[in-house]
Amino acid sequence: MDKEQRKKLVMQFQQEKIYYGVFQITNLANNKIFLDVSRNLKGTTNAYLAFLETNPVNPQLSADYKKYGKENFEFKILEQKEKPDDEFFDIKSELKKMLEKHLEELQPYDEKGYNKRKTS
Repeated sequence: MDKEQRKKLVMQFQQEKIYYGVFQITNLANNKIFLDVSRNLKGTTNAYLAFLETNPVNPQLSADYKKYGKENFEFKILEQKEKPDDEFFDIKSELKKMLEKHLEELQPYDEKGYNKRKTS
């Protein structure tokens, strides 16, 4: 790739909109779900399932992933928002609110999912 092509690609990448939000991984073999958040959903979409093989985020989810195989898992974005240019925007707080809303709605605990209940 020449310098001009590289320059164009870097410029395109920098101009892409970044979306943050909540995603769900569904085990199609037993219908258990896992919810989590991402500051960059595009990057997460491309990497998360492969990440389960090498670095277990959730031991039970990773064990089932190895047991049932990649083809039995589905990645789905539940909610996404465009990241604002505001340098003072508290994305961590916003992601926490978004996740809490979906956890309350879907209850992905125990036999329904892989998330752990928060202890008081």
